[in-house]
Amino acid sequence: MRIRLLSAIFAGAMLFPAVVSARTSLLQEDFNGDFPPSGWTVEPGPGPGGWHRAPDHGYHPWTDNQTPYALLYGNSIGPGGTVMTSPPVNCEGYSRVMLRCSTNVRTSPGPHSSKLYVSAAGGPYQMIAEYQGVDFNRLETLDISSLAGGEPDVRMSWRFSGDKVLISYWCVDNVSVVGDIPRFDVGVSRIVAPADTVDSGAVVTPEIWVNSYTSQPVVDRFKVEMHIGPGYRDSVFVDSLSAYDSIRVSFRDWGATEVGWTTISSETFLQGDADPDNNIRSGSFFVKTPGGIGSDPCSRPEPAQMSVWPNPAGRFVSLALPSPGIRAVRLYDAGGRLLAEYPCLGRRKLDLDISSFSPGAYFVRAEDQTCRLVIE
Repeated sequence: MRIRLLSAIFAGAMLFPAVVSARTSLLQEDFNGDFPPSGWTVEPGPGPGGWHRAPDHGYHPWTDNQTPYALLYGNSIGPGGTVMTSPPVNCEGYSRVMLRCSTNVRTSPGPHSSKLYVSAAGGPYQMIAEYQGVDFNRLETLDISSLAGGEPDVRMSWRFSGDKVLISYWCVDNVSVVGDIPRFDVGVSRIVAPADTVDSGAVVTPEIWVNSYTSQPVVDRFKVEMHIGPGYRDSVFVDSLSAYDSIRVSFRDWGATEVGWTTISSETFLQGDADPDNNIRSGSFFVKTPGGIGSDPCSRPEPAQMSVWPNPAGRFVSLALPSPGIRAVRLYDAGGRLLAEYPCLGRRKLDLDISSFSPGAYFVRAEDQTCRLVIE
C-alpha cells in the first residue's frame, strides 16, 4: 500500500506491509471424468495393476468420499511400480504457488517407495512428500513456491515402487494448484528538498526518497512526479527497484520567488500498484526574505485567514493558522456535530491525520474562523 505522508518537515516512519497478491487457479482435477484425465499420464497404464479411477474395479477403501478419485491398492500393483503425472502447469508470473489435494493413504514402513514429486521447467523431479509407513485421511496444502514459483512446465508426480504387499491403498482426489500474482507497491517515504524554510531567490534541487514496500523486486518502469506551488511540475522515471529498497530521486531545479507558504507534493505512478489511491506525500514550506522579515521561522508573517490544504484531502491535511494564540482547532461534520479537537497553542501550522473519517464534507473551526473541508 502506498503511504500518504505528512508535510516535508516530517521524516515519517517507513512501513512495510506484506505483499498484496491476486490468487489464480492454475490446475483443477477431481478425477470424475475419463481416466486418465486430459493431459495426465499413467505408467505403465491405467488399470487395476496401477493408478486408476475408483471404484471402477470394485475396490472402494475411501467410503466417505462418494465421488470418483484416483486409487492405487496393493493387491494389484505389478512389479516396477506405477506413476501418475499431472499435465504441465505454467507458473510464470506467480510468486507463491500452492498444491492442494485430498489424500487417504495406508502403507507399511518396509522396503518400498510412495512419494510425491515436483518438476519445473523440464528439470529433475524433487520429492515434496513421502507416504511410507503412514496412515491418514486429510486435505493436504503443500507450498511448492521454492520449486514452482515463476517457472513454466511444472508437473506433479505420484510414484510407487517396491514390494506390493506393503501398501494397502493410496487415494488422491481434488488436486488443485493456485498461484499468487504479486501486486507491487511503491511510495514516497520522504521529501528531502526543499527544506522547511527556503530563502527567497534561492535555487533548490527538489529531492525525495522512493521506497518499495513489497517482498518482490519491482521490475516495471514507473513515474514519479513533483509539484511545488501553482507553477512547478516535473516527472522522473524509475526503471526498477529491489524488494524493500529505496532510491533517492532528483528533479529539475526550482527557484523560490514569492515570500510565504508554498505547497509541495510528490506522487508515484505504478501500474498494478496495490493501493493507487494512497500514493502521495504532501505538505508545505516557508519562503522567507534572506536576513529580513520572516528570516526567523518564529517571526514568519501570520496568515490573515486560516487556510486548509490540500482540499479536497485524502489521509492528511495541513492548516495554516492565523495566530499562535489559538488554543485548539475543532473538526465538525456537515450537521455541526463536534468530531475531534486538536490542541495547537503556540503553533502557526498544524498537520492532521484524517484517515479515520469517512469521505464527505466537514468544517474546520479555529476560534471565529471556519473552513469547509472535503475528504475524498
